[in-house]
Amino acid sequence: MRLMKNRGMMTHFAVLLFLSVALLPLSFARAAGADDLIATAEAKQLWTNRYWHTLVHYVPTVLGTESRIDDPKFFLAPDGKKSPRAEMIATLQAYFAPVGTNERTHAIYRFPARLHWLKQELNWDGSGLPMQEAQKFRQVYDYLKPASVALIYPAAYMGSPASMFGHTMVVFDAKDKNRLLSQAMTYAALTGQGFGPLFAFEGIFGFYKGYYSAMPYYDKVQEYTAIGHRDVWEYELNFNQEEVDQLFRHAWEVQDVFSYYYFFTENCSYNLFYLLDAGRPSLHTTDFNRPFVIPIDTVKYIDDLGLVRTKTYRPSQVTQIKWLAAHLPDHERDLALACARGQTNAADIAAAITNREEKIRMMDLASEYTQFLYTDRKLAVEDYRPRFLKVLKIRSALGQGDDVAALLPAPDHPEDGHAPAKLSLGSGVQNGDYFSSLYLRPAYHGILDNDDGFTRGAQIEFLNLELRYYPNRGRVELQNVDIVEVLSLAPRDALFDPSSWKVKMGLTQSDRHDDQDRLMAHLNTGAGETWRTGRDGIICAMIEAEPQLGRDFKADYAIGAGPSLCLVQSVTRSWKIVAQARALYMAVGDQLWEQCYSIDQDFRLRRNLSVSLGLLHGRMDTTNTDEAQLRLNIYF
Repeated sequence: MRLMKNRGMMTHFAVLLFLSVALLPLSFARAAGADDLIATAEAKQLWTNRYWHTLVHYVPTVLGTESRIDDPKFFLAPDGKKSPRAEMIATLQAYFAPVGTNERTHAIYRFPARLHWLKQELNWDGSGLPMQEAQKFRQVYDYLKPASVALIYPAAYMGSPASMFGHTMVVFDAKDKNRLLSQAMTYAALTGQGFGPLFAFEGIFGFYKGYYSAMPYYDKVQEYTAIGHRDVWEYELNFNQEEVDQLFRHAWEVQDVFSYYYFFTENCSYNLFYLLDAGRPSLHTTDFNRPFVIPIDTVKYIDDLGLVRTKTYRPSQVTQIKWLAAHLPDHERDLALACARGQTNAADIAAAITNREEKIRMMDLASEYTQFLYTDRKLAVEDYRPRFLKVLKIRSALGQGDDVAALLPAPDHPEDGHAPAKLSLGSGVQNGDYFSSLYLRPAYHGILDNDDGFTRGAQIEFLNLELRYYPNRGRVELQNVDIVEVLSLAPRDALFDPSSWKVKMGLTQSDRHDDQDRLMAHLNTGAGETWRTGRDGIICAMIEAEPQLGRDFKADYAIGAGPSLCLVQSVTRSWKIVAQARALYMAVGDQLWEQCYSIDQDFRLRRNLSVSLGLLHGRMDTTNTDEAQLRLNIYF
């Protein structure tokens, strides 16, 4: 019995030994699989491949290579931010690691676009991996079923500092599915609120973190069109299914990781180029060779590349309200607005108006305007709900009406406007002294520029520079450096009562004395109201305040305030006039009066070419300045 027992134990041991030996090559195969792939990648120097640099957002630097992404969790190698080779090796090794209890920490879950590309480049079917695809990734993909991708451009909005240049994002559309049910991928900065020199400084020099994030597109549309008062343009791109899938994989990789946000370079526009290049590597959109990139640049660029399949205009709630009000007789319009404001009852209106179509539009206007008053915080929730429900009850009883958004004519396309950068070559005379001038503006739109594709009455300019050469003086002078100049002239009417405002900060030549010019630092701010003057004109009255610093003052500074007027008139679609007048009394520091009157005209020759003529009369203290200048303006 003992012998039989020993023989049984020996047989059992032999079986275990056989199985261990048989399975040993398999255990080594997994480890060797990573090593073999790494060896192949090394032989091909795959980490130098442009597409690898696209997926990890590498760019060349003075010291070598560095990723534009700053979040440490995006990298698998300790030095992965600066070493494409180390990051590739660490990525291949991480794919073979055990999955553990949470697949979301595994590299296969985190980096599906890298895995897809490495399989292709290494001629590898994924054998030896602990899983071929993360279950959660497949569930999300199957739920969204991305079949196409669209670039979304919410237009600029002057009411929010972070929205003044517009915004861009991408949306993944499912086949035969309403776009509002799609998923959006956006890159945006966490800035908080506020505006001023500190906001501009922090935004320009990268003090904010920008995050890639995914969210339902419906929520973004509500945010932009209803709350943000912004029209939205949608550009469906001509990507095929394979390109859409790889773009989606890379969007998955970068969601919820941050990089430091720079208003003019690494912003919502430029960082979307990495998504587009991930989908279609041949685009090379990240090579966009401009010193500054803003959202409209992205829209123009993809349109010029021929990537746009279809264009869709989605008007904001404010735009729809204005259209409804404009297509009602004055009496019916006033009744609808009174209903929204709680000054009359919706049932009384329904009883008094017999024309069904007018009644439908009145109820549509009343409901939209009631919602606007609530979102604009001019109507308390306890007043909003019963008032809104009464209007909806009467509106629903009237049956189907016109789709207001479908009836609205699309305005000029944003991509059809002038380019944002501007170079001006000028010649003029100041107090009998001739000069030549060079003016450069990196971004974005001035009050005198043609309005096609832009918001009328809005000006956003950064880092303007003007140099002048006076032959009689034999020297070049710095005339102006405007760090920031923002002007919002928003007309008031029966529907809306926005405030107009301005901020300008920079350096300018002081003309206080005829025999010498000196640079003066200033910060000009103002607030007031704007009204329409006919169809194509606006006039604004403001109270301005301005501190000035410079050696031209006895006290080295002067602080004052005073009124200003600005008239903007489009005579034709290509001819625009801007007339301005202001008077400041400097009451603190040096005490003096400053007055300035100017009239400027711009004649558009082509979309990116114009000629402008400016006349100016100024008086500072006892010194008069008279100036005329002719400029050729080139937009690029």
